[in-house]
Formats: sequence, C-alpha cells, structure tokens
Amino acid sequence: MADPILTGAAVRDILLASLAGDEPTGPTVDVEGIIATYRFSVEAITTATPQIEQLIGELEDAFVQGRGGGWTFLNLCNDRHGQQWADLHTTMEALCVLAIAARRGQWCLPREYWHVMPGGMPYVVFWLGEPATAEGR
Repeated sequence: MADPILTGAAVRDILLASLAGDEPTGPTVDVEGIIATYRFSVEAITTATPQIEQLIGELEDAFVQGRGGGWTFLNLCNDRHGQQWADLHTTMEALCVLAIAARRGQWCLPREYWHVMPGGMPYVVFWLGEPATAEGR
C-alpha cells in the first residue's frame, strides 16, 4: 500500500510555510477558523494551492462540491479510504483554513448558525479545480 497523501504532518507543513508571520512582506489574507483566525501570505498560499488541492482530493466525496456538496466538520478526520488522517481538531481546522485561503473551500453557513449543526460544528465544502467565489458556486 502506498504512503498516504493526506496526513496531519502534510497539513501542518503547508500551514507553517503559508503563515504570514509577524512582519509580512507582501499581501496577506485573513481566514477565520473555528477557534482561531489565521493570516496567510497570498504568495505562499498561491504556491501551495496545488498541494492543498491534492490533499482535498483525498477527502471523502461528501465534502467535495459536485460529488457531495459539503459535510460536517466532525467527519473530516477520515480520508476517502476510510483511514483516520487527523488526530486533532486543530489539524482538521488547518486544512479547512488553508482551503479557504486558496479559494478551494468554505464554511457552508455563517458562524451564527453553527450552533444548530450536529455538535455545534460547521459544515464545510471543498472544490477541486476552479476556485470558489465569495458567494460559493
């Protein structure tokens, strides 16, 4: 069996390489996650977008627009092969905010509605290929 593509380490590596740092030298984008807000370097996110798409491609179809249309964050810990890839919710959040920064993902509902979702957690949807617009697809 080949080594898994979607791993917590892969997500953390991209996250750390994409954060803007204390004194950004170029344009940045802020993304609100579940428990934190992240500031990314636009240049770093643009460079990492193919890797982010590769990770998204390993998610269960229910999460991907055109295959399922979005699913609960609570189920994000398993990949399309039924294997658990994330050991912490913060790692799952990192994949979400990276995808949102790359315009390859979005929360399905505004934060003020998350409390009505299972476990009070948001639903999230991801795109492969063309980026998401501000209004979704």
